[in-house]
Amino acid sequence: MGGALRRVQLRMTPTAPVLDRSAFKNTLELVALQVPSRSCQAFLSNKDLRPFILQRAFVRPIEKDPGDTALRLVLLDEQVKQLDDLSGTARAFVESSGAKFVPFQLEVSYEQCTAEQVMKALMPESCVIRSFETIGHIAHVNLRDDQLPYKHVIAQVLLDKHPNLRTVVNKVGQISNEYRVFDMEVIGGDANLDTEVSEHGSRFQFNFGEVYWNSRLQTEHRRLVDAFDEGCVIADMFCGVGPFAVPAARRRSCTVHANDLNPRSVHYLKKNIALNGIDGSIIPYNLDARQFIEESRERQRTGEISMFDHIIMNLPAMALEFLDVFRGAYAPDEKRPRIHVYCFTCAEEADAEDDILRRAESALGSPIVDPTLHCVRKVAPRKDMYCLSFNLPEQAVGTSAERPMKRHCAEMAPYHP
Repeated sequence: MGGALRRVQLRMTPTAPVLDRSAFKNTLELVALQVPSRSCQAFLSNKDLRPFILQRAFVRPIEKDPGDTALRLVLLDEQVKQLDDLSGTARAFVESSGAKFVPFQLEVSYEQCTAEQVMKALMPESCVIRSFETIGHIAHVNLRDDQLPYKHVIAQVLLDKHPNLRTVVNKVGQISNEYRVFDMEVIGGDANLDTEVSEHGSRFQFNFGEVYWNSRLQTEHRRLVDAFDEGCVIADMFCGVGPFAVPAARRRSCTVHANDLNPRSVHYLKKNIALNGIDGSIIPYNLDARQFIEESRERQRTGEISMFDHIIMNLPAMALEFLDVFRGAYAPDEKRPRIHVYCFTCAEEADAEDDILRRAESALGSPIVDPTLHCVRKVAPRKDMYCLSFNLPEQAVGTSAERPMKRHCAEMAPYHP
C-alpha cells in the first residue's frame, strides 16, 4: 500500500461574532445568614444546611458583613427567600444557632458564569455543549445540524471559560479514509493543530489534523498495558502515534514492534519515542497491517526478531476482518501470541459477545477458546466498543494456502450493522 498522504482539509470559518459579555451583568437578590466569623465553617459543613447554600461557579458563598467586621454572611441559594424554604432539619439548625436572615445583593458578571450558563442564555437548551474532548490545547466538538448556527458562540465561550484551550475544532462528517483522520473546521481560536498530550506519565506530540487520536481511550490504554508482563514482546498492528506502544515500552520495559499505515503517524511515533527516552525499545514500521504480520513472521522464522507475546489490533471499525492474516501463520510447534482486537458492535449487551465472536471466528476460520471480552465505552446509543482478547487457537495453525484472498486496509469497508 502507498500513495501520497491525503492531508486533512482545515476549513477556516469567518471570525465568530463578538460576544457581548456586558449583557451578563446582573444583580441577584439573595438572602443570607448573618453569623459570627468564627462560626462560618460550622454552617458550611452542616449536612442539612449545605444543599441550601449558594453553589455558583466562581462565587464564594461567604461575604463580609458591611456593617460589622466580626460578622460574616453565608449566602443562600436563589430559591431560598425565607426560613420556611429550608428543610425541617436545616431550619432547626439555623434557629438553634441564632443566625439572622438578612437581604443581600450579589453583583454577578460574565466572569462569574459557567460556560453552560452562558450558552443557555444564548441558545436553546438542546444546543448547549456539556462535554467535549480535549487534545492538549485543542477542544474537539461534534456539533449536530441544529447546533451549527451557534458554532462560533460555542467556540468563543469554551475559549473564554477554559484558559488552557486555544483552538476549537468541529468534526465534519465521518472517518472515511484509510488513515482514520477526519475533515474538521476550526470554529474558534487559532488554527495551530500541533499539540502535546500527557497520558499517565507518557508524552505525545502530533498534529491532530494528520493522525488519529482519541483522549477518551486513555483508561483503556492503561488497562491493557498494565496486563502485559515486564519485558514481553508486543506487536501493535495499528499503532497510531503510540498510545499503547509508548507506555508499554516506558512502564513495562516491553519491546514493541509498532506499525501504522499512515506515514504521518509513524513520523510522530518516532518523535514520541525520543520524547519519552525509549529509543531502541520500539521498532517503527510503515506498512499495511497484513504485510506487517507476514513480514514479521518471515523474520521470526529466521530468528531475526523474537516471537510476539501479544498482538494489539486497535482499528475497531474493521480489525476483526484482519484476523484472517493469522490463518496458517503459525506452525503447530511454534509459540502463539495472545491477541487483543478492538471492535464495534450494535448488538444488545446480552448479545454482544455472540455477535463479536461470530465475526471473529468467521475471519479467523476457527473457534476461539476462553475469550475475554471487555466493554471499552459506549460510542453511541446503539454502538459499543469492545476489546476481545484470546490466545491464538491451535485450530488456526496450518498452511497459508488455507487463508482466503487477502485484502488490504484501503480495500476494506468499515463495520456497519
